[in-house]
Amino acid sequence: MEKMKTLRQYAKAKKLPLVKHMGNVDGEWVDYALGICDQSKITTEKTIEGRTVYGTELPEERDDIQYEQKHINDMSLPDTITKMEGVHDLRFAELGGDEFLPLHLDDPWSLRFLVMLEGSHDFIAEEETIPMYSKQVWFINGSYLHGVKNHSNKTRTALLGKWSFNEENIEELYSDN
Repeated sequence: MEKMKTLRQYAKAKKLPLVKHMGNVDGEWVDYALGICDQSKITTEKTIEGRTVYGTELPEERDDIQYEQKHINDMSLPDTITKMEGVHDLRFAELGGDEFLPLHLDDPWSLRFLVMLEGSHDFIAEEETIPMYSKQVWFINGSYLHGVKNHSNKTRTALLGKWSFNEENIEELYSDN
């Protein structure tokens, strides 16, 4: 029964946009966030423990990929992020230079966002490639099979988080901002 509920939620989430550029953050906030990232401990295991997977590869379990996450409890966030309800599960994600985070699904129970702090990457999903650059805030629909390619030889750092999956937030995704 639980698996059927999850499959229905994936179907519901797939009705939402694949991605949406939500706005930008300023350089001062990026510097603040990178400072917190530098002081945070690696907690990639927490992501592995909390993940529910349906026939997908877990990138965190691959030893050959330079990918680390650093979970944090709280930090000051810009309006671009807090205009959506229920911000939770904040974590920094560092993807090594010239690395590919393999195609995977995220759980469908929340709306995901990504703030590119340092570097850039291509978000790859549904035969589309969307370049994402420093200071940009994106909604990413993790209910689609997706991966990330860092074309640089330097580490890409992003802040990842989730918003509540509710009607107000869904309406905001369809607004023109």
